[in-house]
Amino acid sequence: MDDKIEGGCKCGLVRYSGFRSDLSMFRCHCRDCQQLTGSGHSEMVPLVAKSLSIGDALKTFEMTGGSGRSTFSGFCPN
Repeated sequence: MDDKIEGGCKCGLVRYSGFRSDLSMFRCHCRDCQQLTGSGHSEMVPLVAKSLSIGDALKTFEMTGGSGRSTFSGFCPN
């Protein structure tokens, strides 16, 4: 299995790539993830932070997480 993850938004403007970490994939069911995805959960694939590359077109939304610390979500501006 290739540990590299590549993808992007539907219109193709935003592209990303990175390598999977040794941590397991998981689903988050917190209220923030429900609101951000419009579903009951969000799928998470942990990546090695230093390997993550995201295109410049990404728009970022900052909010305060349950821990009181800032969290960030990225979106295609289209």
